[in-house]
Amino acid sequence: MTIITINNKKVPLSIIDKLVKDIKKKKGLQNMDENFIKEEIKKFLKHNSKNLKTLITHKKPEKSKEYKEIIKSTRKTLHKIYGAFKTKKINKLLQEKNYKEILTMHKSTKERLDIYPTIYKKIFSITGKPKKIIDLGCGLNPFSIPYMKLKNIEYTAVELNKKDCKTIQKYFDKENIKGKAVPINLQEIKTNKKLLEKIPESDICFLFKVIDSIELTKKHKTSEQLIKAIPAKYIIASFPTKTLSGKKMNHPRRGWIEKMLERIGYTYKIIKEKNEIFYVIKKQD
Repeated sequence: MTIITINNKKVPLSIIDKLVKDIKKKKGLQNMDENFIKEEIKKFLKHNSKNLKTLITHKKPEKSKEYKEIIKSTRKTLHKIYGAFKTKKINKLLQEKNYKEILTMHKSTKERLDIYPTIYKKIFSITGKPKKIIDLGCGLNPFSIPYMKLKNIEYTAVELNKKDCKTIQKYFDKENIKGKAVPINLQEIKTNKKLLEKIPESDICFLFKVIDSIELTKKHKTSEQLIKAIPAKYIIASFPTKTLSGKKMNHPRRGWIEKMLERIGYTYKIIKEKNEIFYVIKKQD
């Protein structure tokens, strides 16, 4: 029997594989990479000893409430990190060149529809018009390229799931955009400092609503590592101004990132919008 070790406890790999299978039954997670799901399960179990113990000692752990808690919590995390790509409908809209409708299919890009015509103009007034762009944790954002009003750009889109990258690549090819969609798990930046070496140097990097989903601790070490590693002159990092329940935040600015940027010598300017706050970060020359 194959086992894995979590917190010095031996766990049958078969039960982890079953968890993965059950988690993927949820609509929107069927195409998720299985190794990525396993890593999220391990993270949960490392911090929840009761659930870990149940998997090891229970005769039928899949019948226990602790097993169901693992599934529920991991699904919630995966949805937060990944979001739901509705591949079939997107491909249909892609054929119709209905890119605005595609942007409505994810909460973040849908919220951004009202500001897309102006937000890029505001950003580029600070950074200058870019010729090369990186979009990390891009989701559906590459479909907003028409709003950028740029010609002959080189666009590198980074997303977690390989199938989603293929969809984005179809869009690039269809519109003759000099773009490349690359599958990368940004959370691995903590253990793999060379992770972004395959990403070309660019003028700017979009990091829209990404940092909150990759940062698992209050020390923000992952965010600092990522920001330092991004090969771009400017980084545009954005954060929501509303809580998960939809309430407006009393203090939407992120004091921790402002202090961190000042400490490492990066300057920044802030653009405030109704649902999102943007930090336009200039890295050291």
